Amino acid sequence: MKKILILIVTGSLFTTLIASEETNSTKVNSIDEESALRLVPLITSSPLLGAGLGGAASYLYDTGDGSSSKSQTRIGGQYSNTESYNIFASNNAYFHNNSIISTTLSSFSHINNEFQAEGEEIKYNLRT
Repeated sequence: MKKILILIVTGSLFTTLIASEETNSTKVNSIDEESALRLVPLITSSPLLGAGLGGAASYLYDTGDGSSSKSQTRIGGQYSNTESYNIFASNNAYFHNNSIISTTLSSFSHINNEFQAEGEEIKYNLRT
C-alpha cells in the first residue's frame, strides 16, 4: 500500500512538472523571476538507503552574453528512515555561444547500513 501511494504522489508531481514546462515553453529565450526558480520534492526508496524524503531547488539564469544557453544552479538533500542523508549542490554554466561550458558538483553523504547476511547482522557506516 505504501509503495502504491508513493507511486501515485510521484506520478502526480511528475505530471505537474510536465504541465508547468508546457505552459512556460511559449516564453522563448526569456527568464522572468516567477519561472526561474523551481522547487521539487524528493521521494526515494532503495535497499541501500531505505525510504526517504527531501527536496531540491533549481534556478535558471543568464551568464550575460545573450548567445548562450540558460545556466542552472541546483541544491538539495534528503533524509531516510535508516538515518542516512545526503546533500548536494551543482552548477552548469554556459559562455560564449556555448563554446565554454562549466560544470561543478559537490555532495556529502552519510549512509547507515544494517542488514543480515547468512544469519549474521552486518553494520557499517559510509561517509563520502
